[in-house]
Amino acid sequence: MIRLRTIRRAFFQTSFGRLLFVLFVSWLFGVIAGCYLVAQAPKDSEAFVLVITLLVLLTVLAFGVWWFTEGIVVRRAASDTTEVRGYSKQSFRKEGCRISNQEVSGSIGCMPPEPDEAAAHYKLGEELFDKGDFDAAIVEFRESVRLSPKDAKAHKMLGVALEYKGDVDGAIAECREVLRLNPRFEEAHFTLGVALHKKGDREGAIAEFRELLRLNPQIDTAHYNLGVLLGDKGDVDGAIAECREALKLNPNSEYHVLLGMNLYTKGDVDGAIAEFRTAIRLQPDSAEAHQKLGYVLRSVGEIRGALAEYREEVHLDPDSVDAHIDLGSALASHRDTEGAIAEYREALRLNPNCAEAHFGLGLLRNEADDLDGAITEYRETLRLDPNHRCAQYDIGDALMKKGDIDGAIAEFRAVLRLKPNHAMAHAYLGFALGKKGDLDGEIAEYREALRLDPDFEKVHYDLGLALARKGDWDGMEAEERELLRLNPNNDLAHYNLGCALEQKAKREYCRACELKPQDANYRKAYEALVERTGQ
Repeated sequence: MIRLRTIRRAFFQTSFGRLLFVLFVSWLFGVIAGCYLVAQAPKDSEAFVLVITLLVLLTVLAFGVWWFTEGIVVRRAASDTTEVRGYSKQSFRKEGCRISNQEVSGSIGCMPPEPDEAAAHYKLGEELFDKGDFDAAIVEFRESVRLSPKDAKAHKMLGVALEYKGDVDGAIAECREVLRLNPRFEEAHFTLGVALHKKGDREGAIAEFRELLRLNPQIDTAHYNLGVLLGDKGDVDGAIAECREALKLNPNSEYHVLLGMNLYTKGDVDGAIAEFRTAIRLQPDSAEAHQKLGYVLRSVGEIRGALAEYREEVHLDPDSVDAHIDLGSALASHRDTEGAIAEYREALRLNPNCAEAHFGLGLLRNEADDLDGAITEYRETLRLDPNHRCAQYDIGDALMKKGDIDGAIAEFRAVLRLKPNHAMAHAYLGFALGKKGDLDGEIAEYREALRLDPDFEKVHYDLGLALARKGDWDGMEAEERELLRLNPNNDLAHYNLGCALEQKAKREYCRACELKPQDANYRKAYEALVERTGQ
């Protein structure tokens, strides 16, 4: 059975069908008018001439109407072909990259008209995509691509829908096909850059955003995303430059936040604070901007200012586990133990598997000398996050405080099995071995820690003391001098250096007395130094 939809498609969705329809209507009108003329004409021959003339005129008029309407259809089709679909303001942001919140335009060039059925699938796919039904949209876009494989627009929308569903490889493949069909398709470069970033191909993503900006330097979100990628790569100057370009095009709060983060990384604390304050002025409800400002203020010792920012972060986003962790950590630094405990417990209420909250509670219990409670919290931290950066050797530290040196050594060795280049773990292990009486093992661990982190001041200090216990005064002097190079105002380092030099002086006096025992001045100097040092 022939469906009405098939008849409608035959007559209205093809040029020939529309011509037949116009002719049919005009001739139908001509037949009706002809019947009327035959009835009114006095002679049959006159009526026949009138009817033929009328049909010819109506046929010419029908062709004229068809020609005019076809011109409109062609222009509309051309407009549809060059239109590029952009992301809406509800577009998502993942792993640092930001999808455009403006319409990103681009020309897909001259293409043959889409097959009607392919266009219908494409349109339905768009409607489903806008409704958030990505699975159904993907089905429609795939069918559109199957019917019209050279339609770059359909490939692009299929890639976008696949990316929304998390099929990064599929999105990359579709975007590459779009760019094979039209290398200047701007939004395909954009989507491909985001997809490559998600896949971990940072260099590939950077290349796509650079190419997009070469084609169109006026896309602020492309500058922003390129800034994110360059910052991740360690190219802070490049990231700052891209942030500034994005802000020239769009003074967006989020762009100020990214610029502030990179300025802080570069060491420009005042510049970073200014950017975060500007971001808050532009968008007072930006929890991220308050969090970043709090972090920087805390890093320079402005705890009260940091607390105010973290409290505002919690106020704006009370269900954020990280916000409560930030506030709890700042309260702990401010010696507000009860307030810090309350924030960590709220974080655990929101997420019982929050390792960082357990770790924070462990630190507080450790400071309160509740060593068993601290160890319990540290072990829970490791259960939830076996690769936690500090919990394992903090267990060792608590065990040492309890006097369980063997247990502490076992914990530090466990850390080093997982992370052999963990300088702090080597330092803690060295300290524990020293407590156990293994002086050579202690010194070896301190030296390994300094090989991994040559500027570790505390280890230079501890190594100097260990070398003194071994009687290696030259070694102690070297460590104290290195410590003073790192921190010229370290009073203990100056004192210990003096002790080392005294011991070396005693050694030299003793040698002088051995070489010339009859010299009373040598003997007097030596005995005076021994009496003063008590050794």
